[in-house]
Amino acid sequence: MSRRTRECRAARVVVVSLAAVLVTGCGSSPKPIRNPVPNLISSVWSGEAGGLCVQLDRGNAALAGDGLMGGAQLRLTGPSLPRAVYATPSDQGALCFRIAESPAEFRRIRPGPVRVDALMEGEIHELDSVLLDQASIDRMFEAALIASRNETGIAGPGGEVEIEYRVEPQPIRAGGFASVYATARSTGTRPVYRVRTTLEPEAESGLGSLVFDFGRLEPGETLELENRLAVPRRTRVSAAEFGVIPTEAHGAEFDTPDSVGVTIDPLPLPALETTLEIVPDRHGREIDDTYPNAFRPGDDVHLVCNVRNFGDSPLVGGIARLRTPKPETASVRIGRAIVGDLPPSASGRVHIWLVVTAPLGSDPVPIVVEITDSDLGVVAEATALLRLEPAPEEGMDSVRAD
Repeated sequence: MSRRTRECRAARVVVVSLAAVLVTGCGSSPKPIRNPVPNLISSVWSGEAGGLCVQLDRGNAALAGDGLMGGAQLRLTGPSLPRAVYATPSDQGALCFRIAESPAEFRRIRPGPVRVDALMEGEIHELDSVLLDQASIDRMFEAALIASRNETGIAGPGGEVEIEYRVEPQPIRAGGFASVYATARSTGTRPVYRVRTTLEPEAESGLGSLVFDFGRLEPGETLELENRLAVPRRTRVSAAEFGVIPTEAHGAEFDTPDSVGVTIDPLPLPALETTLEIVPDRHGREIDDTYPNAFRPGDDVHLVCNVRNFGDSPLVGGIARLRTPKPETASVRIGRAIVGDLPPSASGRVHIWLVVTAPLGSDPVPIVVEITDSDLGVVAEATALLRLEPAPEEGMDSVRAD
């Protein structure tokens, strides 16, 4: 074999070896490193954010991507949510999903499970499952409603609102509560702002006014609000009317009734039996047998009031209060006493003191003790007569012993 032949063969071997090296090198090059799926550290429902706020364990540098399915983006889904919600983590790995935009949308959401997924490199990775509870929905609704009430917009034609009312239950037991619902629907072509309706009761009903503040409503939106109507125990009417006063920031047209009526079941008054005993205290002076039940100016009078409830309705917070139709005839020392609560068949006794100031020879002095219920007012009276000794010049027969 010639020298030239040997050199050509060696060159071919070198070329083949290099090709093998190149092929081997290309085939063994490492694949790109895939970003790891982030861990969800914590999640909490936030009223201010209007949704679920989560914290991941990684920063945005390894998570961010330009496309929905590139890098990393998080998705919140659930059967009770109006739509799927997407969000991108911040540099610190934090983000919030806002699940609704208006109070009306929050009102339609119901409790249920929701799922947090990470969308990375075309794949979906489940990170966590969270329960959306009613208390969290209520907090988010209230925060959205407060923000809505502060919004205002450009005035113009096309604002129309329809409002309906209902009261449950009826009749309302005096001393109890009822729920009053107002449902507002935006039926016009523009948003309406600061929608409010006020229910003003008749003055003699003793009921309070109710205000429903709907805030902003988009065309087609419906929002229902609830207020509690308290009926005092002292209410004696069986029905009451509320006048309706609707308002909107830019003068929208309203379709709403002029008044709302409620029926009331008044409480029965407690049936009380009262007696008033007069126990004289004449400071130890000798009593003339001719006038054993007669008094002189300056005498103390001890009144013992007995109260018995023989009805079916209780006396609540009972007070005995002295009333003198002729104030110049007696002065009060202790004119008020606490009877307290008297359920049916219960009895009580209280004591009241006064001083006689009427001159001798005066007409008998009527004494009245009123029994009042804390809510119902005066429910019973006990009466007695104070007799005065005659003046000397009037003779001895003007007052007789009982």
